[in-house]
Amino acid sequence: MPGFYRHIEFANNTDITHFLPYKWQGKRIGWIRKSNLDLLSAYPEAFNIQSDQVIFAPNIDTYEGRTTVLHDALSDLHDKGQLGGWWDELYPLVQAYGQDPIAELERGGCPYLGMRSWGVHMTGYVRKSDGLYLWVAKRSMSKRNDPGMLDNMVAGGQPLGLSIKENMQKECEEEAGIPFILSQHLKPVGSITYCYEHKHGLKPDQIFNFDLELPEDFVPRALDGEVDSFTLMPVHEVMELISQTDDVKYNCNLVFIDFFIRHGYLHADNEPEYSDICLGLAQ
Repeated sequence: MPGFYRHIEFANNTDITHFLPYKWQGKRIGWIRKSNLDLLSAYPEAFNIQSDQVIFAPNIDTYEGRTTVLHDALSDLHDKGQLGGWWDELYPLVQAYGQDPIAELERGGCPYLGMRSWGVHMTGYVRKSDGLYLWVAKRSMSKRNDPGMLDNMVAGGQPLGLSIKENMQKECEEEAGIPFILSQHLKPVGSITYCYEHKHGLKPDQIFNFDLELPEDFVPRALDGEVDSFTLMPVHEVMELISQTDDVKYNCNLVFIDFFIRHGYLHADNEPEYSDICLGLAQ
């Protein structure tokens, strides 16, 4: 059935009964799929499996040691075809963003272990005499995930070693050729969360959103091969695209919907599922 709320439901499709909590010092840091427990029993230093939970590295008391056992297990699991990919990109293992990391791990291991990861997404827009326009990216056909689907103008995962804004500015330059003189005007506008279950695990993720108003004469350029093309579309066409099709990558739908709400295009008087949409963007 067409509409906006169906994208919220799709991105929050998790049946948590499929998983056991993955804990460290009594705090949950991830979710382990029950069907993977037999396989993970081969790595007891990283996965202490109990009837109702899995404990992370209970006998290792150093950051480096925890990182090593996690890397060794994930590397072997990748060789066995269990992960969705290997990026050679390190993410922090934390319960909430900004905390001191417990360890670091390969990006491709986050969904397999149901660990929260973070990303940055930017909605680029242009004000014209006839209204607001949005830049919509088409993902490269060589992308590992969701090739050829439509995307936010700029987006990327949040690795170790960069602040949120530094990462957003880096992605702006790499993905769309947006120079610092423009990206310095990025406006942080909050975040969205979702919990998406897929074949490789669970993504209980959080996206930090940015808006960037761009001059009418600016034309983005795909510099790093992540994007095939950019199209400037009237905001109401983007709304119809998201409401009526599944052409946009699942989590990017949520970022666009958040933009529509914040800029007054989607509200309680024109959207019957408005309340559910707002609640669904903050799972």
